[in-house]
Amino acid sequence: MSLIYINQFNRNSLYQNTLGFSDGSGQAVQMENTTCPAMGNCRASTPIAGQFPIALQFSRPTQNISIYLFLIIALMPIFSCQTKPQAPPVPTQIKNEILASHIADQWTYEGARLNIYIHAIAEDLSGIKYNLINAPDFIKIKTNKGEAEIIVDATKGTTGRYDIYMQIKNGNKTTDRNFNILIKKPKAEIYYSDAANGDDNNPGTYKKPWKSLQNINLQKNKSSEILLLLKPGHYQNNDFNKLDFNKINIMPAAGGNAKLGAFTFSESENIILKSLTIEPKSICPQTAFVEIKNNCQNIEISNCKIQAAENYDNWGNPNWKEKIKSGIFTWGKNILIKNNLLRNVFHGMEINGDVCLIDHNIVDRFGGDAIRNTGSNNAFDFNTLKNAVVDDYYDEGGNHDDLFQAWTFDEPVEYVRISNNIGVAYADNDLLFPSKIVQGLVNFDGFSENWLIENNLVLTDHPHGIALLGAKDCNIINNTVARNPRRDHDFESPPWIMIADHKDGRPSSGNMVQNNLTSALRITENAATADHNVVMDSTYSRYFVDYPGWDFHLKKGSGCIDAGSAFFSPKKDLDGKKRPAEEGADVGCYEL
Repeated sequence: MSLIYINQFNRNSLYQNTLGFSDGSGQAVQMENTTCPAMGNCRASTPIAGQFPIALQFSRPTQNISIYLFLIIALMPIFSCQTKPQAPPVPTQIKNEILASHIADQWTYEGARLNIYIHAIAEDLSGIKYNLINAPDFIKIKTNKGEAEIIVDATKGTTGRYDIYMQIKNGNKTTDRNFNILIKKPKAEIYYSDAANGDDNNPGTYKKPWKSLQNINLQKNKSSEILLLLKPGHYQNNDFNKLDFNKINIMPAAGGNAKLGAFTFSESENIILKSLTIEPKSICPQTAFVEIKNNCQNIEISNCKIQAAENYDNWGNPNWKEKIKSGIFTWGKNILIKNNLLRNVFHGMEINGDVCLIDHNIVDRFGGDAIRNTGSNNAFDFNTLKNAVVDDYYDEGGNHDDLFQAWTFDEPVEYVRISNNIGVAYADNDLLFPSKIVQGLVNFDGFSENWLIENNLVLTDHPHGIALLGAKDCNIINNTVARNPRRDHDFESPPWIMIADHKDGRPSSGNMVQNNLTSALRITENAATADHNVVMDSTYSRYFVDYPGWDFHLKKGSGCIDAGSAFFSPKKDLDGKKRPAEEGADVGCYEL
């Protein structure tokens, strides 16, 4: 199921467009209307569950040319829910006083377990309290020092849609997170594995389960959908080659947690790994705990916890490079990585394929880069990236840590969207081995072409807050770039937004930097148009509600209010609040 949607826009006009997908029944599944400015940030509206626009083409607003909004991908039937979840009713007054990760709408099957992760950031993490309001009994929550895990055991009879209201409290501050969970009755052939008590000679039923996952290889090329439910245990040797299903879902059975060793996919497609803990018992022999080779497509990794270990309190600084591997490396096409917690890893994710969506993930405690990208037509939305560790920049073979780093192999990296992400160099007072050299959203080895970087909150001490060296037709709009409230490291400049020429001297051109709230601005001559930006002085308390308390919403009376241009600004802010709220758009990632 896919759609290529092409439309031309005139520079001086706005269009309302309805985007649609076919659900295989011959009926169009419509998405809400979206306003697309003539030139610049053309964007699709929020997709229905399981379907998403991957990449957007856009161009600088200074050229009188036509552009195309194209490549709207509905990621095969494997990602489509059978029912369109309606938006949950929300309280009259939504509060966002505590910095916390975002939660997307969720889905699972009856008979399976669903895990949902959320992290908050505060000066005192031990004071963070989570509360689920009016949740049914089969939905539980576990909390630990600013972190929460929502566990949904979708036992028999729980099908339906559930509107979930969660409050996060820290003293007199509150943040609300509202989302829905859709539990569907599976229409698939259902099999079971039990690592402790199963036998691979069994037929794979509930009473006579398999022992491993390898018997799934015998089911490949089936025309029917398959659901493999894993009973509690630790499953190793998960290498899959030439798996081609109509769709296969691998999930833990309701009532228990399934742990897996490393995963490798080769020449495979139409696979979902959901709500699994991927944590090898011993040193992982491969580069990453999950590897998706370049001959794979249409694979989803969602709601998984991927880690070298639950914690690293007993590790020494040198043991990091010996003990850990990266979280997810993918060279595949049409890959969805969503709702995962990647913790105690080297690189969080490395995306080398094209047409991938990376959203609503948490990367916490990483020794290299949180996210790396070399692919084009990729989108990185609503991720929370925090806590870089191991300060080895000046060591032999050392690494400068980045919240997001891209680079290219000769050809430009094109049509990348980086939006609504929270990036914090480090946020935990008790973090072991915090890294000093932590850069923000960067591409030092361009060219970056037709990128959209918007609505991001970037907090680091290093000068490179957002930096593109070698950029063409990129838009950097409504971001907030500021020093980490901990202010442990001083550099030659506070974090900046930078567009400069390529390292080899090729000039950057046609870029736009607009509506940003930043500590510094470094734009090479003729590299970009820059307007409606506010460069802060060192007195951050003039701009933010509670800078020491990690509240980066704009203070009433701030000069940032209504100081932006509404024409190219995203239609919602980082909290999902409508922009502009009043006469003009506010500067930065939050609208008052």
